[in-house]
Amino acid sequence: MAVNDGHLDKDDILSGSEAEGLTLWGKAAIIRAIKTAAQSAVAAIGTTAATIGNVDWRIIGGTAALAAVLSLLTSVAGVPEAENGENVAVIAKGKHAA
Repeated sequence: MAVNDGHLDKDDILSGSEAEGLTLWGKAAIIRAIKTAAQSAVAAIGTTAATIGNVDWRIIGGTAALAAVLSLLTSVAGVPEAENGENVAVIAKGKHAA
């Protein structure tokens, strides 16, 4: 953190390395959530309809959205795709691998 000079600077909130780590974590978490949503949608389509015309797309969309939200919440504990499987707390403390 920068010395407080009375003006709010970007480094007063996050240092450059913390911001970089959080950005990398965010990208990995979003990619993981998208993949999880897609996998859940495919599974729901396969289990809810015998033919494509019988698919209830509201259920599929809801299932995929819920899976994405749960994936993001799980990613707070750590994202294997990020360096060393880092979590938000480690990155916020500035102890992540650079």
